[in-house]
Amino acid sequence: MNEERKIIDCIRRLGRRAHELVSGTVVPGSVDITTYTCQVHLSHMQPGDAPLSNVMLSAVSENGNGTISIPADGSNVIVGSMDGPGEYFIVQCSNLAKQITTIGNTVLTITPAGYNVVCGSESLTKILTDLLTAISNLTVETPSGNSSVPVNLTDFNDIKTRLSNLLIQ
Repeated sequence: MNEERKIIDCIRRLGRRAHELVSGTVVPGSVDITTYTCQVHLSHMQPGDAPLSNVMLSAVSENGNGTISIPADGSNVIVGSMDGPGEYFIVQCSNLAKQITTIGNTVLTITPAGYNVVCGSESLTKILTDLLTAISNLTVETPSGNSSVPVNLTDFNDIKTRLSNLLIQ
């Protein structure tokens, strides 16, 4: 069999596979972040029809690494099938409630309230808060005794407040 015939046969086999993309809406309250699944009411369904259940939030479910986009309730989504009918995952969504990216022991979490980076047992939020607290409590020994707290203590406290508007725990 020549190369051209092999390619044509491969394309024909792919065309017979039952893979599809469909649109829908995430059923409010159905997102389960323990199983990383949700329910989707497909656009072509009637209002009383049962939604598509156990739609995976990520196409890769066996590996802790990668990015998981957690859709907000009522988000418009594109759902794809994988490995034939019955296995569905979200390809894209209109509104995110949260996004979690994991690489090894480093996790970046993004929410509407802000973001946090954790590497092992350390978090960016905790390190920066500890640093500002240490600077705010800074005293220096002088010949006439210990100094008082920094004169610009309020500036450090303002920075802590600004960080809490950006970083989450």
